[in-house]
Formats: sequence, C-alpha cells, structure tokens
Amino acid sequence: MHIKKFKDKVEELKEIEKMAPLIMKKRTINNQALEKQIQLFKEKYGSKCLDFLTPNLKTEIIRVIKNGKPVIISNDYGRTGKTTLKLFIRSLGGIAYEEWECKKITLKKPL
Repeated sequence: MHIKKFKDKVEELKEIEKMAPLIMKKRTINNQALEKQIQLFKEKYGSKCLDFLTPNLKTEIIRVIKNGKPVIISNDYGRTGKTTLKLFIRSLGGIAYEEWECKKITLKKPL
C-alpha cells in the first residue's frame, strides 16, 4: 500500500517537472508567465481545469511564489480543485500542499 502511494507521488512529481517550462530559479514570476502556464494546464488537463482562478487569487499566487511562502490548500467538501491548484502552484516553482498532506502541531504550554 505505501509503495503504491510512493510510486504515485514520484509519478506526480515527474509530471510536474514536465509541466514546468516556466519555473524561474530566482522566483521571478509575473502575470504573463502565470497566464502562459494556465494555457499549458488547460491544454493538458482540459479547458475548464483552472476556471476557479479569480484575478485576486492569481495575484495572491504570484505574491506567495515571489516571497517563497508555502501554501496550504484546504476545503471541507468534495471536488473543488485543490489538487489542480497545488500542481499548478508547484509548476510555477511555488511550494504548495493540500491540508491532508501536512501535520498541524499545536503548542499549548507557554515558555
């Protein structure tokens, strides 16, 4: 079971590498690069795969990639585009995870 999950992750990462012709080593990204990557995703995964990207969300994606901040994507219900958004951000050189991939640790005792 764990081997299959690992192999799936490896394949997912290989796919991201193929989809990332616009990865910028210095984390330089702009609207033009973002729109180009959206077109590449739509060609590969279907014309409606990133329709949920509002202008505000696009601006926020550019901002977090430029700043090198990781993104945790969450939603309480069903198929909303979480995995697509994660793969899209990663294809632009960003750091993104779905909430289920992370472990939240809460420290309750003050120092």
